[in-house]
Amino acid sequence: MKTAWKISWPIRGYWLGVSRMRISALVLVGIFGLFGFIFLDAQSVMLQPRRVFATVETEPVPSRGDAADDIAIWVHPTDSAQSVIIGTDKKKGLILYDLAGATLQTVLDGKINNVDLRYNFPLGDERVDLVLGGNRSKNRILAYRMDPESRRLRPLPGKGIRPKTRIYGLCMYRSAASGKYYVFVTSKAGIVEQWELQGDPEEGITGTRVRTLRVSSAAEGCVADDDYDVLYVAEENRGIWKFSAEPDGGDAATLVDRTGRLGRLTPDVEGLTIYYGRGGRGYLIASSQGSNEFVIYRRRGGNSYVGTFVIASGNGIDKVSHTDGIDVTNVPLGQDFPSGLFVAQDDANDEGNQNFKLVPWENIAEAMRPPLAVDRLPDPRDGAAGRTNVTIPDEGQVFLPVITVSRPPASRGYLTTPGELATIRAKAAQGMEPYASAVADVLEWADRGWNYRLKSTVKCKGADSPGWIDDEKGIPRLYAKALAYHLTGDTAYAAEVKEILQRIMTEVETISLDSQQCQLNFGWGTPELVASADLIEAYWYDDTCTGPLSTQYSDTTLGEGNCKRLFQNWLVKNPYYVVSLAAERTQSNWGAAATTALAYVADYLWDRPDVLLVRRNPRQVNDGQDVAETPGEAYAHANQLALDRMNGYRVSYVSASCDTLDGDYQSPDYPPVKSQITEKGIIPEDARREEFCNIPRYNGEYQNYPEIHLANNIQQCELMLRRGDSSCFDNVDNTDIPEYTYVDASGDTQVTHLYPGRGSIERAIKAIIVDAGTEWRRTSALEVAYRYYYHNATLPGFDQWAAWLSRPGRCRQDICFGTLTHGFAEGETPDPPPTVPAP
Repeated sequence: MKTAWKISWPIRGYWLGVSRMRISALVLVGIFGLFGFIFLDAQSVMLQPRRVFATVETEPVPSRGDAADDIAIWVHPTDSAQSVIIGTDKKKGLILYDLAGATLQTVLDGKINNVDLRYNFPLGDERVDLVLGGNRSKNRILAYRMDPESRRLRPLPGKGIRPKTRIYGLCMYRSAASGKYYVFVTSKAGIVEQWELQGDPEEGITGTRVRTLRVSSAAEGCVADDDYDVLYVAEENRGIWKFSAEPDGGDAATLVDRTGRLGRLTPDVEGLTIYYGRGGRGYLIASSQGSNEFVIYRRRGGNSYVGTFVIASGNGIDKVSHTDGIDVTNVPLGQDFPSGLFVAQDDANDEGNQNFKLVPWENIAEAMRPPLAVDRLPDPRDGAAGRTNVTIPDEGQVFLPVITVSRPPASRGYLTTPGELATIRAKAAQGMEPYASAVADVLEWADRGWNYRLKSTVKCKGADSPGWIDDEKGIPRLYAKALAYHLTGDTAYAAEVKEILQRIMTEVETISLDSQQCQLNFGWGTPELVASADLIEAYWYDDTCTGPLSTQYSDTTLGEGNCKRLFQNWLVKNPYYVVSLAAERTQSNWGAAATTALAYVADYLWDRPDVLLVRRNPRQVNDGQDVAETPGEAYAHANQLALDRMNGYRVSYVSASCDTLDGDYQSPDYPPVKSQITEKGIIPEDARREEFCNIPRYNGEYQNYPEIHLANNIQQCELMLRRGDSSCFDNVDNTDIPEYTYVDASGDTQVTHLYPGRGSIERAIKAIIVDAGTEWRRTSALEVAYRYYYHNATLPGFDQWAAWLSRPGRCRQDICFGTLTHGFAEGETPDPPPTVPAP
C-alpha cells in the first residue's frame, strides 16, 4: 500500500502545494536524493480534477447556438420532489423544467441572460417567491412570482427595473440585518450596481440604486451569501472578487482566486453558486469555463481552496464543457436527489441544442478527497442555513495570497492591456500559434536576471549603452516580466518590475545632457519603461516607494511617496526632458524615436494635469527657450510633431540633413527632396544613410534605417489608435505645394515641391517590402502595422507583408514582442484594440 504524502515548498515567495504543480523527473530525483525515499501517490504529485457524472439532463433549449446560460433551482414549499429548474434561453426567455428534465413552461420575454430568486419577498400583504431575470434586449430586470400550485412563473405588473449600466448578469441578496432585498447587476464594463427592491401588488417590483462597485473588466457571474453578507463577483479574465453585500459596505474587495499560474481558474470565470451549510459551513463553487472545470472553496474565513471536479460522460449523458451558469441546493429533492442537487449549463450537448445537466450532490461530495459535507436542509424559506453570528476560523491551508483593493485601477494600455493578455494566454494554453510560441518566448525573457549596474549620472557611450535601457538587453527583460505578470498571474513578476523601476528612479538621478547618444537611446527604451509600469498599475497603485519628489531636471531630492507618482516624476525630469531636444531638432529616426517617447510619457501623466512637462528646443525654435506644457498639451504636441514630420512640414536642425537640398546626400540624378515620407514612400532622412535623400525607389538591399524610423512611427500610431485616433495610420497628405518655403538649419531659405500622397505609413512600408522587395529584418513593428492594415489597407501588395512578419517578434530599437501583442492565427480576424481617452 502506498503512503500518500503532500509536500509544499515556497515558489516565488508563496507556499504552493505540490499537488498543483507539474514536477519534472529531475526535480523528483532531487527530492529522492535529499530525503532518501518518499512514496508519492500520483494524486499528491498532481491533483487531477475529480470526475462526477450527471444522472439527468434537461430537454434542449429552443434556440440554436450559444443560447442556454444561467439557472436557478426553485424548491417547492410542500413537496420538494416537485421543485423546478428555471433556465435561461438568452435568445428567447426562460425555460422551466421538472427534475426529470422535461419542459414545464417557456416564457418568451426576450434575451434573458441570468436568473436568480429569493423566497418570502413582501408583496403587499403576501410573501412570494420572487424570480428576477436580466433582459438584455430591453436592458431591464424583469420580475416574476412562482405559483406553487401550477409550478409556473407569473409576470408581475410594471416594466421592471432599468439599470444605469448595460446589464450582463445579476444575482439577488437578502440582508439578514435589515431584512431588505437587493439585486446586483453586473456588466461587460466591470460596473456592478446594487439596487434595493420594493414591491407593490399594483406596480410590481421597483428599485432604488444604492451603490456602484467596479472591477477592472467584464463581469457576468455573481452570487450573494445571505449568511455572511458577502457578494462574490466573477471578473471573467481575472478571478473572483469578494465584496461586502451591504449597501453601506464600501467598495473594498478581496481577490479570492485568480486566473493564471498562481490561480486555479481559467478564463472565462463564469457562474458562481453557494452550497449553504449549518453554522456558516458550506462551499462557494465557481465555473472555470476555459478548463471545463468546477472549483470549490470554503464559504467561511479566507475561502480556502477545497477541490476541483469535472462532469464527465456517463450514465448515457455526455460530458459538460464551457459552462456558463451553475446552481446548487442542499435541500433533498425527492428520491433522485436525496441530498440536494447541482445543475450546470452545457455548451455542447450531443443531442441537439444546449441544455442543463443535473448531478446529485452526494456524487460530488463522495468524489472529492476528503469527501465534502452533506448537510441536508429542510426548507430554504426558514433561512438558507441559519445565520451565524460567531466568527469561525477557516479550515485548511490557504494557498493563495489575499489581495485587498479598493476600486482596482485599469491599465491605460500601450501596446496591450491585461484583458488582451488574458485572451492571448487562453489561446496559448490551447496550443494555438503564434500565441503559444510568443508566450513561451516572453516567459523565457521574463526569467532572465536583471542585474545591471546603475549610475547616478547616465552617459551613453554607444547605441547599446547603458545596458539597462537597451532594447536588446535590459528593456526586453523588464517588459517581459510585466507581460508575464498577466500571462501567468504570478505576482512575483510584478514585484520584480516594481523593484526594478524603484531602483531606476532612486539610483539614476540624472541623464547627461552632454551625451547626445542618450537622446536616441532613451527614445528607444522609454516607451517600454512606461508600458511596464502601466501593466503593474493594479499591483502598485497604492504602494509606497522611494523616488524623486520633483519633476525638475536639476532637482535630485528623493523621498517617500506613491510609487506611480514618483515614477511619473522621474519620467518627466529625466527621459522626457532629455529626449525632447531630439524630437524638435531631428527629422531622422532619432526624431521619430524621441517623439514616440514624448507621447508615451505625456499620456502616462493623464492623471497629473497639474504637472508641467518641460520641453527643450533648438535655437531655431522659440529662440531656444524651453516650453512647459500640461500632459494634454504635451501629448497633442508630440502627435502633431509626428504628423508634420511625415508630411514634410518639419525642418531638421542638424548639419547632416536632406533639408539643405544640396551636397553629397542628394543624388544628381533626381530633383532634391527634403525630409518627409515622400509620395513614393521613401524616408529621405534615413534613405541618405545608405543611398541618397532623393531616390525614387530603394535599391532592394538591407534598408535598415528606414525600417527603424518607420517602427518608431508605428509605435506612436498604435498609441494614438488606442486613444481613439487612427489619423496616424490613415495619414496621407494630398495637398500639392509646388513652392514650399522654409528656413534650414543654416538660416538659408529653401524652396521645394511637396507632392500629394506623401506622409503615408502604409506607402512607406510598401516601398520597402513590395516595391524594393527588401527583407524586413530589424523590428517586430511590422506585426503591429499588419494588424491595423489587415482591415484598412488601401494599396496593392499588402498580401506580401505577411512573409516578413517576425514570429516570434522580439525587441530591437522600437517595439518589443510584437508577435505576442499583435500576432494572430491564420483564419482569425483581429479585433480593434480597446481605447481610453487621451489626456
